Amino acid sequence: HREMAASPEIDVIDIGTRPGLRRAMGVAALEGGKHVYAGIPFAASQADADALADAHAASGMVGVVDAYSEYLPPYRLAKEIVASGELGVVQLAVCRIELSLFAVPWSAFPYNWFADAGQGASALRNLGSHALHLLVHLLGPVAAVAGRVERFVPTWHFADAPGSLDTEVADTAALSLLFEEGPVGVLTSAWAGSGSPGTVLDITGSQGRLVVTSPGGMPAGGATVEVLRSTGLLQQTGEVRAVPEELRAFLGDLPVPWEQGPHRAMAVSFAAMVEAIHGGGGAEPGFARAHHVQSVIEAVYRSHASGAWERPGRDQRL
Repeated sequence: HREMAASPEIDVIDIGTRPGLRRAMGVAALEGGKHVYAGIPFAASQADADALADAHAASGMVGVVDAYSEYLPPYRLAKEIVASGELGVVQLAVCRIELSLFAVPWSAFPYNWFADAGQGASALRNLGSHALHLLVHLLGPVAAVAGRVERFVPTWHFADAPGSLDTEVADTAALSLLFEEGPVGVLTSAWAGSGSPGTVLDITGSQGRLVVTSPGGMPAGGATVEVLRSTGLLQQTGEVRAVPEELRAFLGDLPVPWEQGPHRAMAVSFAAMVEAIHGGGGAEPGFARAHHVQSVIEAVYRSHASGAWERPGRDQRL
């Protein structure tokens, strides 16, 4: 990675390694004058996140992370609905991102390294990073957080071969959020529960409620967007919203077979990054937001230990 960072033939470095390796690689790339596209979790610790954010700020380079959900058409529509004021005063956001990745573990699964705490993984760090990026994109920064992280399945017993794997990381997390702009939130993330619901985003306001559902998995291009409103005492009506065509062709169209999964959204994220590089601006989701999201996650771990609300970032005590 040091040779890549020093090479005059390279403009952009994509850091797709395990989180524990990203600080050294990211800092070297930025100090070498390279733009950086990085995976999430952004870092393995608060110190690593601080170092990456500082190196990025000093470099003047473009830094983007692969929290691609905001480029998926249904979530672009969700952003438009929230920003328009259609929901009225936003009061509550509830997000579940729960996958059955390790409910029936397989020995050949390429992400079994998630069991190793030294690599910087957990259900909150991995799945929760995606959900928090989406929530911050929709509702703004998090002012304070309180939460728990738990390991309910200490050993993965493989279904496809003899043997098992002891785990060192939390497979379940639940947290309460206070956003700087006023709303409160609840986020749950898990990866070892049976029959998990996938990703559900539920935002309630004084004039309406928004529900975006991606059954069984991560946020996806085929998510259902529904807007509900009260019509009387304990009565309501719901409307499934189709995604307008202009929200599907952001920064140019891409092959239709990519639309349902993350590939198209990631490609659009790459295109936005290239546009920012040529235009001299920033691109989202950028390193500043990634640092904030990572700081929220680290604050949850502190809250688990302290039993108190915690502030994300360097000013930690509430």
